[in-house]
Amino acid sequence: MTSQTSPAQEDVLLAFSCENDASPATLAEYVRRYPGYAGALADLAVELMIVPLREDACCSPQDATVDRAWETFRSSATSLETKSLGAAGSLIAALPPAEFRALAKRIGVNTLFLVQLRDRIIDATTIPRRFVELLARELSSTVSAVMDDLARPPMVAASERFKSDQKPGADKRIAFADAIGNSDLDDEQQQKLRAFMD
Repeated sequence: MTSQTSPAQEDVLLAFSCENDASPATLAEYVRRYPGYAGALADLAVELMIVPLREDACCSPQDATVDRAWETFRSSATSLETKSLGAAGSLIAALPPAEFRALAKRIGVNTLFLVQLRDRIIDATTIPRRFVELLARELSSTVSAVMDDLARPPMVAASERFKSDQKPGADKRIAFADAIGNSDLDDEQQQKLRAFMD
């Protein structure tokens, strides 16, 4: 009898994100096949409903047209939201989905870790300067601009702003080291990130 090894969580999440039908039935099938990744799959399903993150290779020409229209709408909505809330835009949030994923690969993290950076969940004072320098290079920006961006208040999802009668607030920020531990990074990614802390 041969034992099969389970695929890495990131591979399962990538496969799910490329599904043409990311319906609850598809999610249930993935959870049945990979019960250890149920929480991460559910989080990804919610993220895919809010911000479609599809690989260009997974899209037909018609889907590409829809994606361009969605990006135009999202850019306009973000611009209006930024003006109405008086908040500054995020350097990372301004990236199109394909560039967002490419940035994650270039800096040696997964998309979950990069989402925490984008949403300013990681306390900027705990992010090592060498990591900020890498991020600035990859974003074609300056270290001070990246630090200013990361130091702004955490972003609150648009869906959260309408769920309560009270003014929405983001959860408490976490340390860079804690983000390394809670982002489902593989061992190599964790080692590279911890090296920035030395």
